[in-house]
Amino acid sequence: MLLCLSFLSCMDKKDLRILGDWRVNNRFYQASYQIANTNGKLVGKVMQYNDGTTKYQWDNKNPRYLFKNLTSKDGVFVDGYSGATMKTDGFKIQIQVLHEDTLNTTLFTNHHPTSEIWIRKK
Repeated sequence: MLLCLSFLSCMDKKDLRILGDWRVNNRFYQASYQIANTNGKLVGKVMQYNDGTTKYQWDNKNPRYLFKNLTSKDGVFVDGYSGATMKTDGFKIQIQVLHEDTLNTTLFTNHHPTSEIWIRKK
């Protein structure tokens, strides 16, 4: 509990806006994600996913995560699994807070970026 409180106290007000439930709806798939502070780390849970072929609903017995250690770097959140730079495609996800209810998310798959907008679920 103390670790969680110290983690949250280190984050500035802007950073707290990333926490919550988010949805994406594009022409390729529908999904919802939850960004939460779990044991002092920012994790992205896949709550629901449907691309017409693959369907997933959050299940505690079979949890799926988009990321497990998001960190803030130069005002942008990046997947914290690597210390590499974006030029070497070391990160698999990059998230920028555009507004308290809007995130600009870039996913890197096979060195190719795909950007999408996530909207806070109300």
